[in-house]
Amino acid sequence: MFLSWSGPRSKAVAEFLGDWLPDVIQAVDPWISSRNIPQGGRPLPAIADELSGANFGIACITAENVDAPWINFEAGALSKELGGSHVVPFLLGIEKAQVAGPLSQFQMTVGTEKEEVRKLILDINDRLGESAIAGDRLERSFERNWDALRMKVEGIISGGAPEGTASPKRPVEDVLDEILILMRRQDRRLSELEELRSPNTSTPTQLPPSASPVSSAHRLAMITVRKAVSSANKLSARTNGDTITVTIRDQNPFEVDMEKLQAATDKLSTELEKTIVVNADEHQICISHFPF
Repeated sequence: MFLSWSGPRSKAVAEFLGDWLPDVIQAVDPWISSRNIPQGGRPLPAIADELSGANFGIACITAENVDAPWINFEAGALSKELGGSHVVPFLLGIEKAQVAGPLSQFQMTVGTEKEEVRKLILDINDRLGESAIAGDRLERSFERNWDALRMKVEGIISGGAPEGTASPKRPVEDVLDEILILMRRQDRRLSELEELRSPNTSTPTQLPPSASPVSSAHRLAMITVRKAVSSANKLSARTNGDTITVTIRDQNPFEVDMEKLQAATDKLSTELEKTIVVNADEHQICISHFPF
């Protein structure tokens, strides 16, 4: 069970769920980065390993983090590992209609709605297989513990960020760095999985579209380009054979640090073994050939 959070209120609820869920379903073993990464540990590899090994994911969503790159990345990574039906945005003081972008594709749970939380608990129990508890026992356990969750969630929503938990906002560039590292790690893992599924054959077995390394390459290319040009503009990517073309909308080519962009795309081209082309609208501003 992976609990994803971003920001003080989201973190407070995620940590409470980490204690509350095992009280309801004893077989649940929640993992949350604020508690399960030891001092001195390396957070990125630990998070990547847990993302690949989780069998259910809950993302604690508030108005402050609904558009945060990190929580959207973790939800997307969980979706690829588990399938969208096993990733649940847990909404805190925000309506479902307010959730847009990648998170809106998932079945959401409003944290103060008893019946929605009950269904979430049933879904988690179903994922446990032989470790699942009987329905009547689960119902009694949920009823005993519901008020504690409701009061905690309502208190956090009405009281704002818990005292002493405020933290400085992380620069977007730092977040993109972490996302890029994790996506490269996930891309390598998908490639290894593809090889394992097609041993001793000249034609590799095709992975489902949701796990395609091509889509990971697209995202890696767009994140690399966005970071290199420090652009908030809309990006798109397409693949033609061994070439990935990234287009930046409404980007003035003269405002791009070409040396930084070339170095970044040269490195990615080597890693992906693909040629990377970057366009500013319809004008080609950078190309990294593979092989060089």
